[in-house]
Amino acid sequence: YEMSFTGTQARKHCEDMRFRVVQWYDEKTDRWFEFLTNSKELTAPEVADLYKDRWQIELFFKRIKQNLVIKSFVGTTENAVMTQIWTAAIAILLLELLRRRSKYNWTFCRLARYFKLNLMTCKSLEHWLNKPDIKEWESPPESSRGCLYFLGEGVDFTI
Repeated sequence: YEMSFTGTQARKHCEDMRFRVVQWYDEKTDRWFEFLTNSKELTAPEVADLYKDRWQIELFFKRIKQNLVIKSFVGTTENAVMTQIWTAAIAILLLELLRRRSKYNWTFCRLARYFKLNLMTCKSLEHWLNKPDIKEWESPPESSRGCLYFLGEGVDFTI
């Protein structure tokens, strides 16, 4: 169905723009989706595919913000921002490539974190990726359950 903006600011800037709402059913998730578009030519599956592709871009930026800890851009010119985005993209792709080639079951987040910690160490990358020197979590002994801190056998801060 078609619609147009009703707000005064929106009508002022988009007077003659008409939009249509496209509904699309995803059989995999058994869900209906609604998308807003100004294209009259695209079919519902084409609009859904475009939104799905754009969502991958959103996920990419989310991954950059979560794992590369980029709080702000160093420069604000178009060239500076694009350089930083491309650098982040290369870093993300290299880490993902290393994660997929590794025999160890890395999550992306954990690999990024440990890679930062080991960046300036002298280790064989292949050996470290496949057999990292990570101590797995050991659950505390039964006697320390309910303690705030377990400091060793016989010493605890009980709550």
